[in-house]
Amino acid sequence: MDDAPVRESPVKHAKTERSKEEQEEDKRAEIIAACFKRYDLDESGTINTSEELQQLCTNLCFKLKIMVPPGAVDEKVLEMGDLEGRDLNLGEFAVWFEEEFGGFKRM
Repeated sequence: MDDAPVRESPVKHAKTERSKEEQEEDKRAEIIAACFKRYDLDESGTINTSEELQQLCTNLCFKLKIMVPPGAVDEKVLEMGDLEGRDLNLGEFAVWFEEEFGGFKRM
């Protein structure tokens, strides 16, 4: 009888790990979409004021457990400038949020 340990295919593990990552990305996207809808205060389908943007980013950092230093959200919102006349839809916001906050450590 062969007592060698049974080995599993590394391909199987790669697919499992990828699926887990995909599930996490899907959950993250769902959270972003739900918060986006909640903080679209005028129900326009866009984030179009600095107030909406600041509240949305603050809540997302909390929900996604992103560790940002004090004042970082306010700083990023100020860098974005006045949003009057510039409407960020969900896709545009998600890209901007990942660019601005994706590099911060997560809990």
